[in-house]
Amino acid sequence: MQWRQLGMVWACLCGDGIVEAGNKFNKDHATVVYSQQMIIDALDGYHPLLMQKLSDVLDAIEIQNTNASDFNTAFIISARNIERMLIKRLKRLNQI
Repeated sequence: MQWRQLGMVWACLCGDGIVEAGNKFNKDHATVVYSQQMIIDALDGYHPLLMQKLSDVLDAIEIQNTNASDFNTAFIISARNIERMLIKRLKRLNQI
């Protein structure tokens, strides 16, 4: 569930509206809004497990940024890496 929440928030950060982000995960807009609040709460220290997952995503961005020659390249590499990570987690969730 937390990986799905990260995925929906990531979709919003990449330009999707809350309806489109929810549709990608077969959820409604209210679930996306709830996910956004959960990320905020995690950043405030209320959800340590979610914060660990968020840290994994942020670490992936940091690692990719050090290997890129400019910001745009770093952003694209990071986005693809995070997208692959979230898709992999979502596939495992769907198998359960």
